[in-house]
Amino acid sequence: MIKEVKFEKLFSLEKYHNEKIGCTAIVNDGENADKTMADIILKVMDVEDCLSTYRELLSREERANYEVKSTENSIENLEDQIKTMKVKIEEITQAVKKGADVDERLHHACSSRSYKELKEQLNTYKDRLKKEAVIAEVAMKNRIALRERIKVGNFSLEGIDVPKPSRGSFDIY
Repeated sequence: MIKEVKFEKLFSLEKYHNEKIGCTAIVNDGENADKTMADIILKVMDVEDCLSTYRELLSREERANYEVKSTENSIENLEDQIKTMKVKIEEITQAVKKGADVDERLHHACSSRSYKELKEQLNTYKDRLKKEAVIAEVAMKNRIALRERIKVGNFSLEGIDVPKPSRGSFDIY
């Protein structure tokens, strides 16, 4: 008669890191050892799904925060370019009014991106910033909620608004 069942599984994480999760259960008289084994196997898989989802949410949050900072830098750069272009346009306009050569105006127009292009790109970056900020916020809220569940031993993903991991990454876009 089987008195104890044990199940351990080694989960491979990226870059040669592993995680071992296991359970041991006592089989009481009259209990089915196979059923007990199935229960602990499913428990280990639930724990790994939960931890994998937590890691994925953390990664998602970090990527989104990186994109927010990068996009903020791009927006700042574009705003500086737009300010510089406004000044240059004003200088050329004033020079032309005073009778300066029109070639300077044409040279500037040909050598730089248009004001309209810069404004369009700025709007694109602002839209991206909003999207990435939402992704970061949602990932953070879900990660915190999942962490609170883990603290109390609840490894279920039910009711958590995140996709279950497919034993690999899931795309955020």
